[in-house]
Amino acid sequence: MNLATDATATEYSAAYLAAQPSAVQALMGLPGGSRMEKAIELAKAGYLIDGTIMVWAWDAYWTMKSRIGFGYTWVPSYLMPPIQIAPGLSQGTSGPPPYDAAVVPAGALLVTLDMDLLPTLFPAPKAV
Repeated sequence: MNLATDATATEYSAAYLAAQPSAVQALMGLPGGSRMEKAIELAKAGYLIDGTIMVWAWDAYWTMKSRIGFGYTWVPSYLMPPIQIAPGLSQGTSGPPPYDAAVVPAGALLVTLDMDLLPTLFPAPKAV
């Protein structure tokens, strides 16, 4: 198993970028102001977009490491509804449903530092 905990943050972030389809790699190279519009276009076309990393340009390794630390096993991809209640919290029966770490919704992104999984996490959309 090739865990990023055994690798450097730089190696993981480079592998994360390399695992992206070419259209998403191009998105990540755009200047900040034009990334959001292109991310919306790509998400509507079926690409899995991680807004925090791909649009806001946060470091992939440290973002994933933080998510794991907070108990996330998945996060919504771009254009999916946001998580309403963080892992381990609830608002009782009258609040929104709690985060379910065991159930990854369709279109969500796995939270992982396993570089062997990266190419399978971000496939290009299938041609229609």
